[in-house]
Amino acid sequence: MRVWEAIASDLAAKIDDGTYPPDGRLPSLDDLVHEYGAARMTIRKAMAHLADRRYVEIISGKGTFATRPDERLPEQPQ
Repeated sequence: MRVWEAIASDLAAKIDDGTYPPDGRLPSLDDLVHEYGAARMTIRKAMAHLADRRYVEIISGKGTFATRPDERLPEQPQ
């Protein structure tokens, strides 16, 4: 599993378990870089993956927000 995939999986689990509730704001990019010890590009890729699955909504200038469970797409097998 690639690093960005592991980070995306961890963040998805935190969204699923309510750590980041629906419509709740996720930590900033800089905070996630610090938390995971990963490069900014790696965090961006993980967030883009979550946005593609509709786990998060990225609003420029405002932040990244968790979506409601009924808006999310399941993980596609690779």
